[in-house]
Amino acid sequence: MDELIIELKEKLSHYKTEEILGYVANDFLYTPFGVNSIHEKTNLDSPAKQLTYLIGLLMSTEYVDNQDYREDREFKNDDLKEYKKEIDNLYKTVQKITFKYLDYFFPKDSIENYDEEWKKRREAMLPVFLSYFNNITLCSEEQIIKRIHNWFSRFDNKLKENYNFDTKMLIEFYKFVKNKLENVFNNFQEVVKKCQDELLKLEDEFQRDMNYTRDKESSNWNFEELFRKHPNFEKTKNQFLEMAKEAQELFIIKKQDIENVFGKENAMLFEDLFVLERTNREFKYYTESNPVFEKPLCKMDDDRYFLIQPRFLLDAIYNLCYSKLEELHRENKLNFYKVRGEVVEKEVLNLFNQIFKDKAIYYTSVCETPNENEHDIIILYKENILIIEIKSSKTKEPLRNPDKGFERMKEHFNSETGIGGGFIQANHLKKYILENEEVTLYNNKVEPFKISRRDYKNIFCIVITAEQFFSLNVNTSKFIKKDDKDEYPWTCDLYNLEVLIEGFQYCNKTIDDFIDYIKQRIRYHKKFITDDELEIAEYFLTKGDFSDVIIRKSIFIGFLPTTSNLFDKIYMEKKGIPYNYNSEEQSLFFIMPSGKIGRNDKCPCGSGKKYKKCCGQY
Repeated sequence: MDELIIELKEKLSHYKTEEILGYVANDFLYTPFGVNSIHEKTNLDSPAKQLTYLIGLLMSTEYVDNQDYREDREFKNDDLKEYKKEIDNLYKTVQKITFKYLDYFFPKDSIENYDEEWKKRREAMLPVFLSYFNNITLCSEEQIIKRIHNWFSRFDNKLKENYNFDTKMLIEFYKFVKNKLENVFNNFQEVVKKCQDELLKLEDEFQRDMNYTRDKESSNWNFEELFRKHPNFEKTKNQFLEMAKEAQELFIIKKQDIENVFGKENAMLFEDLFVLERTNREFKYYTESNPVFEKPLCKMDDDRYFLIQPRFLLDAIYNLCYSKLEELHRENKLNFYKVRGEVVEKEVLNLFNQIFKDKAIYYTSVCETPNENEHDIIILYKENILIIEIKSSKTKEPLRNPDKGFERMKEHFNSETGIGGGFIQANHLKKYILENEEVTLYNNKVEPFKISRRDYKNIFCIVITAEQFFSLNVNTSKFIKKDDKDEYPWTCDLYNLEVLIEGFQYCNKTIDDFIDYIKQRIRYHKKFITDDELEIAEYFLTKGDFSDVIIRKSIFIGFLPTTSNLFDKIYMEKKGIPYNYNSEEQSLFFIMPSGKIGRNDKCPCGSGKKYKKCCGQY
């Protein structure tokens, strides 16, 4: 792997910054499904993650102005196809590096030479690693801004006092940058449309001339030469050259424009916080902190910054506020974690209230004895008890070594702040209720209320995480500590819970439908193979349930990349943007029946490996 990374950095050192950034930004620009899909344009398995890794390597490798290398490339760059091939080769190297990570999970010789513990650890860690490589934060711009407001803005005075910025200033800066780039893009689209119209007009004129000429002269023409000699060709060519200049500014933010709006002092502050200068850095691996995620404005010169996507800046603002408040917490200047935990609990309670409304009874900060053995939320609805534990710990990046990674992930998962820790808490209360005819619990730690076991048929353990854990949220079976007779919990992250509940409301589903969803998620918990709860939710919302016959005959169930588009449709409708959606096409899924997948077939789990070298081993 190291050899591939060194080779890639050597190649990148001979490219000017704007060459690679411009090409990558163009691939990011058009990303709807179809001919312009970023997956189709790049042939990468996880383009967002892999391309930002490539940019991280570029900005961590100093430019070397090699005369011989430049002349060779200038000769080739006369042909656009050759240049595209050159960049595609860089992409292929990134893909190879990605797969090198996956090699750690597969045997170097016969599988029989490895014990069950070896297999168990890799079976557990492979989905975690695939989640890490295949995903960046899956949430909307509005959700991130709301979280910055809810979590961080209450500490604005402390941020201003210690770091000279607050959340209001940073969000204003983000909106300024986003609007600036959007205005340039809209102007560019107008230029493109004008050029396209001129080209069509020119082609029509040319065709008329050719039809006239065909009647009088030989058909043996050089059409390209004749087209270039057309009177309007030069005018159209100049328009396209002008369009090319405009295209170069699509991703550029000028320092002077920032100074004009925010003042020189704040412009210097933003530069210090978010501008990344190209220089030699130690950054090499995916699992290291990518400098582009921290400082997404890539410096072109003293007055221009290149931003591939405005969303990268918003994520950087979120991460900056988070890290600075954690720093102040460590210095005992504020109690950040306690306040954040209280805010998250209120957010979760509000979301469940949107489903149950006044049809349920809600208890918070519930203790088994006064002020002891606390549980976050209990909801009583008809014959159902929902025990909800909320965990706010941050996602840990997996290690390259699956054995070390397994131990680290398992320890964090089952800690008091992890998903498994939340299940242990909820399950303890569930057993306490089941083992007694009647129990007395304490709302708000001290206010007694009673629960009679005979009044309830279902007790659900639910863990809601503030951060996204992807596959670990969906399927906990490889890490969770539980007895065989214990049911699995339903776990979901806060971002997806918000969108999922909105989907239930959009589809006019009832409270009982929501309860049925939780029941079936718990019943078939081990069978779902996906990184995204919304893929499972869409199938339920469009089909009504999960077929028992199909479920029982399958080893596991996965979902195609086209799923969860129902939630895209809902989001686009709120913005007044038309969205083409067909529920019959979008809710497709695959199952793996025992013995039905060929040993040499591509594994449905998405690893890119053959089935016999992936899930077929286990």
